[in-house]
Amino acid sequence: MLVAPVQMMVTALLLAGQGTPAPADGFSFTGSRDDPSLCATKEGVTRCCGGKKSHAGCGADFLHPFMQGLARCVVQELRVGGAPPKCQGGVSESFRTLAAQGSLRGLKPGWSLHNYGLAFDACCYYKSLDCSPGNLINKVVGGVKAWKSCDKKKCVARNGIKSGLKSKEVSALATGSADFALARQKVERCYEESGIEFKEWSWGVGWKDYFDAPHFQYYPSKEAGYYAGKADRKNGSNVLLAILADCYDGDRRAFLEELYGTPSPDGFVEKWRAGCGARAYEMYIEYKGSY
Repeated sequence: MLVAPVQMMVTALLLAGQGTPAPADGFSFTGSRDDPSLCATKEGVTRCCGGKKSHAGCGADFLHPFMQGLARCVVQELRVGGAPPKCQGGVSESFRTLAAQGSLRGLKPGWSLHNYGLAFDACCYYKSLDCSPGNLINKVVGGVKAWKSCDKKKCVARNGIKSGLKSKEVSALATGSADFALARQKVERCYEESGIEFKEWSWGVGWKDYFDAPHFQYYPSKEAGYYAGKADRKNGSNVLLAILADCYDGDRRAFLEELYGTPSPDGFVEKWRAGCGARAYEMYIEYKGSY
C-alpha cells in the first residue's frame, strides 16, 4: 500500500538527509558520495532508503531492477505474506546503506550483496513478519526459533525443535524437512525464469555458518562467508569492491548509479573487463570458477 505522496516525499527527505526525490519512475542516489541513500519512485510516489535504518522496510522496489522479477516470483511461489510498512511486496529487506550494514551482526559494510541491491530477505517467521503456516519458508524451518529476536508468542515452534541450536544443526534440519524439496524446486524455477544462476548457496537456508532462511541473493556464496576471514572470496562482493576502488575512486554514489542503470549485474562487471577493471575481472573469473 502506498502512502499519500506528500507524506512519502517528507519521509524521503528525512531519510535521505539531502537531495531531492527522483522526478520520474526509477531510481536516484542522493546524499553522501561515500554512503548514499537510494530513492525509488513508482507511479509518481517516492520513497527513500537511507541511514542506519535502510534495512528496515526497504522492500522489493529498492532492489536492482534485474532482481525484482526474482523477488516477485519467490514471494508468490513460496506464498510469502506480510504487510507494510515492514513488508513491502513480501520483502522486508533489500538495499542497505553501509551505515545500516554496520549496525548489524555479520558481514562488514561493503561485503554484503544487500549493499548493492543484489540480495533480499523475504517476510517470514524472522521478526514475526509473516507467521502464516502456509508460508513455505515457515514450513521448511518449522517455526524454529533460530533468531534471538524472533517473537515466540507469534511464531511458535511447530515441530518441537528447540532454540539454542548451532547454525549447521538448524540448516540440516531445515534442508532435511519434508517441505524443503518442493520449496527448493520453486526457488530454482524462479531463478531460472529470472535469468539468474542458482547454486547451493544462493539461498541462505543451506548456509551452515550463518543460517539465513529468509535470504536470497544474486551471486551465490561459497558457504555464507559471514566470517571476516572468508568474506573476501565468498560472495562476489570482492569483485564489486575492486571496481569501486579502481574505476570510481571510491565514489559509491556514481558506482551505484551505473550499476542500477546497467540491465544486469554481470553485464556491469563484463564492461569493466579491460582497463581500470582488469583486476576486478580476473577476480570475477576466478570467483565464477569456484562454484
